[in-house]
Amino acid sequence: MLPLWYIRSNTSVCAVAQKYGHPYTIALAAGTSATLFNKRARLQRGVSRLRLPSGKWKLVDASVVALLGRIYPKTIETYKVTLGGFWRNHGRKPRVRGVVKNPVDHPHGGRARTVAKHRTPWGVSTK
Repeated sequence: MLPLWYIRSNTSVCAVAQKYGHPYTIALAAGTSATLFNKRARLQRGVSRLRLPSGKWKLVDASVVALLGRIYPKTIETYKVTLGGFWRNHGRKPRVRGVVKNPVDHPHGGRARTVAKHRTPWGVSTK
């Protein structure tokens, strides 16, 4: 991790914060990186110019730290899912369908299970 003013121009960086002391928000996804440009021309103001993975340009504080290179793209197959709460323990919240909720919690909820398909109050089929 190096501050942006120590890194050469036209270098790929990842895990960059927008302001000093803030959490990393730029180029965090697997396989992505931002490119550092025009550092010397804007150093008087203390900002650096980054080209984001989306192609947009962003000015960030030159004192923020960044990783050199890009984040290694791990695939989902590297995880061995063995327990029911595996993804919950890895920071993913469960996704609950609206059909299984109570009517006060969701428009699709509250009906008894019958042979007929569940529909919203507007007639659209749900799961």
